[in-house]
Amino acid sequence: MDKTQKLKKDIGLFIATALVTGNMMGSGIFMLPATLASKSGPGATILAWLVTGIGSILLALSFANLGSRIPKAGGPYEYSKLAFGDFIGFINAWLYWNGSWIGNAAVVIAVASYSSALFPILSQNHLAAFLYTSGILWIL
Repeated sequence: MDKTQKLKKDIGLFIATALVTGNMMGSGIFMLPATLASKSGPGATILAWLVTGIGSILLALSFANLGSRIPKAGGPYEYSKLAFGDFIGFINAWLYWNGSWIGNAAVVIAVASYSSALFPILSQNHLAAFLYTSGILWIL
């Protein structure tokens, strides 16, 4: 990239919607309500949805505020680096990376869990389940 070129800093409505939709379709949104309802009843499920919804909105508002105050590319890494120094910036980026691959594993396990209802071999054969989940991970 040429040094005079600047990074585009807006993502637009379509990309923002795609990001939110992708995150909402994570394993928690699929598996948590059923687990909570079977163990604690529907009240706990609704409460969990409300608490997570409010937390997500507050997190989005926090990042929107930080993004408007610190107009630099880098997101959470840049925010924590500016506020607390290079080491905390590195730790923040490292933890984000860990959260990403752990989240990918959780989503793939959730997809395989639900797919096993359509394809019973996934719950009976570990090699088939491994190949199926690996294929999904590599395709996506």
